Amino acid sequence: MERLADIARDLNRPMAVLRATQAKMGLPLLRGDRYPAGYVLFLRKVMAFRRLGVGEDRLVRLFESEKKLMQLLNADAGGSEVWFLDFVMQAGGGARRLLLTNYDVGCDLEAHALQPGLNLADRPKELFGEKEMGEDALRVLKKYLAEHRAVIEAIEGELPLLRGALAWGRKLVVRRAVSRGKPAPKRKARARRKKGGGGDALPGMG
Repeated sequence: MERLADIARDLNRPMAVLRATQAKMGLPLLRGDRYPAGYVLFLRKVMAFRRLGVGEDRLVRLFESEKKLMQLLNADAGGSEVWFLDFVMQAGGGARRLLLTNYDVGCDLEAHALQPGLNLADRPKELFGEKEMGEDALRVLKKYLAEHRAVIEAIEGELPLLRGALAWGRKLVVRRAVSRGKPAPKRKARARRKKGGGGDALPGMG
């Protein structure tokens, strides 16, 4: 369990930014200011997408479509306050998992996101295994896939800018160190932390 202040420090973001993100995404404020690993990792994902150039409103739409799809597939049966985060820490599945909640829908979502003309209703059993996919679920899935495509396109457009910004940032840090008469900082591999910690790959995004 982590406090919001600790999460903000780890993400290098002000508390006000995290509070605003919680409100925008419709996330509950948990009792005692104690947040479980799944909740923390979800916030890390949202912050990662924002850094990658994905707009906040798009993330909200993506999240809403994921929750609706999960409800139609009875993934909310556990009844917890944050049932939509129950799958965030799960490993494996890769492209079968929804981007934010990490829920496994049983088919390669990335492949279908690249084929907007695919008629999903033609082969629901092949695509989704044992999961029951009614018309409502298929409709929501199509909306999700459209948002998925837009997210990936936003990231593709942002990556060259991020690489340039990182290269420039490193030069500024080195220049500052040299001006102070200190050796230029060496790039160090970040110590691995527990699953979901800083520097680790995020589940569902590998």
